[in-house]
Amino acid sequence: MVAQIVADDHAARPDERWAAWCRIASARMLRDDYAAVAAALERAVQELPGSADTYRSLGAVYDLKLSKPQEALAAYRKFIELGGRDGEVDERIRDLSDRVGGGSLP
Repeated sequence: MVAQIVADDHAARPDERWAAWCRIASARMLRDDYAAVAAALERAVQELPGSADTYRSLGAVYDLKLSKPQEALAAYRKFIELGGRDGEVDERIRDLSDRVGGGSLP
C-alpha cells in the first residue's frame, strides 16, 4: 500500500505522513478493523497534533466502535481544545463524562 510507504518515510513532510495515516485509517475502516483504525489515527495525530478533526474521528472510533470511554473523552476534549466545534461532540462529552465521572466540557 502506497500510503504505508509514505507513512513510514521519514523524509516525507509531517502533513504527508498525516495524510497517509488517515488513508490507512480509512482503509482499515472498510474492513471493520477498528483497533487498527484507532492505531492509525493515533499515528496521524502524532504527525499533525493540531488537527482537531483527526481527534474528533479518533474519539468517535473509541466511543462508538471500541467502547473505550476514557480514550474517547480525551480525544473529544482535545478536539474542543484545538478549537473544534460540534454539538454532537459536546453531547458525547457530557454523556461520557457522566459515565466515567470525568467532569463536563472543558
